[in-house]
Amino acid sequence: MLHYTTRPTHYPQGYRKPLPTRLQKTIASYVSILNGCDYSLASHWANAAHLINDSERASKIERALKTRAPPHMFSGKELALLIYAQKLTLAPGDMQEDDVQPLKDYGLTDGEILEANQIIDPPLCQPLAERSRCDN
Repeated sequence: MLHYTTRPTHYPQGYRKPLPTRLQKTIASYVSILNGCDYSLASHWANAAHLINDSERASKIERALKTRAPPHMFSGKELALLIYAQKLTLAPGDMQEDDVQPLKDYGLTDGEILEANQIIDPPLCQPLAERSRCDN
């Protein structure tokens, strides 16, 4: 499997990032939780909560992510992305082509799936027990 480890810092004129920033930061927060990386979580979650712009809803989402219960606050393509992120983070060697199908079933484009993969970043997002430092 090919993956890219650098994230674009700018996009060509007229190009729209496939996933909303709020969702990008939520996915990054969940990956940080799964990795046990408090430093990364603090940064990503502060941004996600700000973009959610509803402190009560943000608290409920944070609780759902921290208890690994995204279905309590997410559905549809957002939930599919979080389930995908969990497997890719915790068991990247177990990923199969079929793991992408639920994302496509919810209408995610190849660009959105690529963006999710860049956020999840499998080489850096191995469980903390398997790494010597937190790289998120």
